[in-house]
Amino acid sequence: MAFVGIPVGHLPQPDNFNLEQFEYQVTQADTESAARMLLFMLTQLDGQWGPQFSAYAPGVADIGLNRQLCTRIAGAVTTLFSRQDFTVSDGGYVQLMDLHRWLALIFAVSLYRHADHIIRNINAAGGGVVDPLTLNSHNLRLFCLCYFPDSQIALQPDVLWQYDRRTVARLFLALISGRTLPTSAAHGKREQLLAWLPDRLAELDSLDFLPTAVLHDVYMHCSYADLTEKHRIKRSLNDLIRRSLLAGDFKDIAVGDNRGQTATDAPEVQGPPKKPVMLVVLEWFTSQHSVYRTHSRALAALRGRFTVHAVGLTSAVDTVSRQVFDVFHEVDTASALQEAWAIAGKLRPDVVL
Repeated sequence: MAFVGIPVGHLPQPDNFNLEQFEYQVTQADTESAARMLLFMLTQLDGQWGPQFSAYAPGVADIGLNRQLCTRIAGAVTTLFSRQDFTVSDGGYVQLMDLHRWLALIFAVSLYRHADHIIRNINAAGGGVVDPLTLNSHNLRLFCLCYFPDSQIALQPDVLWQYDRRTVARLFLALISGRTLPTSAAHGKREQLLAWLPDRLAELDSLDFLPTAVLHDVYMHCSYADLTEKHRIKRSLNDLIRRSLLAGDFKDIAVGDNRGQTATDAPEVQGPPKKPVMLVVLEWFTSQHSVYRTHSRALAALRGRFTVHAVGLTSAVDTVSRQVFDVFHEVDTASALQEAWAIAGKLRPDVVL
């Protein structure tokens, strides 16, 4: 990816994050290196956080270490994002918005609490100006990257959507996706967007403009809202996903009737009707996962009435959880969607769960 027009591959991808180096790099002319370091660190937070992070913090007690480190990281990000020569490319924006919640968490733990001060720095009405806040094509992406659940700037979804819906859609879904939004500001934004956004998603024609890495979190974590119609966004997402698939290489699969048998010239020798087929699409179903604990007995019981097939990644199950199903079909991460669709086309299940 490139943040400032530097071709992909021009600089090596970092394999570690050192806070002191990051604090220095954000002050240098080569902002691309600093951006790559930031992306690496956020990716580590999203995956397996470990020894790739290092920092020098002598004299800081353990109880205050996280806040001190997060404040330093947030300060360095402030320097980087506030630079007049720093811009975010298409690819860089997509990658960073998929990790938006981790950037928000760093600022929330820090003494800053949010990144409104960066938004003021990049205000097109003048650096440091509180009101009015003016956005344009130069600062909109940085605004989205810096607008967090705890922001004290009023969210105006209508205005932002009319200006550039394809850019701000990522922000709106990122703001909804959080599992825990404990502050009144963060909770209020989710309530506002869950009421406003479902109807607007019909105006998009592709998943390319959404943070696909966290769409499943939007789908699940909307349940934690108070809004009566908090689940309505699921229908909108389902519709958009369906339209996107049909616009590509996929098509509807005819519903099968697996209960009967093909008629013959000797109906008296027909065997008993076959069980209908159920296809269960798995995300995580290892025997240590909460979904296994809550659903395994019910799914196993369904085998009395259905032939129960399941499809999922190899990493999504283990030896114990495989036994819940009559048949488990494993798919590869790189081609999971295509393989699952082909399996469904072959089975033509009566029920999909």
